[in-house]
Formats: sequence, structure tokens, C-alpha cells
Amino acid sequence: MSSLALKAHPAPIVYVYQFTIRPGKVKGWHIHHLHDDRIFISQGTVKVVLYDNRPLMVIPAYVFHAHHNVGQTEALFISMPTRIYNHESPDVYRLPLDNNTIPYRFEQRMGW
Repeated sequence: MSSLALKAHPAPIVYVYQFTIRPGKVKGWHIHHLHDDRIFISQGTVKVVLYDNRPLMVIPAYVFHAHHNVGQTEALFISMPTRIYNHESPDVYRLPLDNNTIPYRFEQRMGW
């Protein structure tokens, strides 16, 4: 794990443990009220699914994200980033929808 990964969330490491998930199995939904999880996948390939049912979703820096409207009508988003958009040096780093970095494929093609 690079030091850049730890700089992305500089809170002290106070506890470390390791767990396994057998092939094809799911470690079910859970939530924490008092701490953030920092997880490093040291072996295998997993899909991590995040669900935030609060009215305001917070996506931390360094987390790739895409938006897929799965509804029957247009979806409308209101974005409130923590920094003003800098047109001279935008803080946006894009990947193609299908890429080798993120092991997830959307069923429908990209298009706004």
C-alpha cells in the first residue's frame, strides 16, 4: 500500500485485523456510526458496493465514482463540492467507462 493511500485518510491507525470471504460469498451489509473503514485488499478480487440512504451523499476524495440512472425518468443531481471548480486546473481525473482499473461494467452505455 502506498503512502499516498494513507495520506488520503490521515487519521491514525488504531486497530488492524484481517478477514476472509470465501469464493462467491458476500460479507453482508453493515454500517458504522463512529468510525470510517480503511480496507486494503491484499489478495483476491472483490466488488465493494456502497449504499448511502441519507439525503446527502458524501463521496470522499480518491474514490472513483460514476452515476447510472436506472430509473424511467431523468435523474437530477445537486452537487455541493468542498472546493470551487478550478477551470485552469480541474480536480477531475477520468477513466474510460470500460477500463482495467475498475472491475465493474455498466449494462448500459455512457451518455448524459
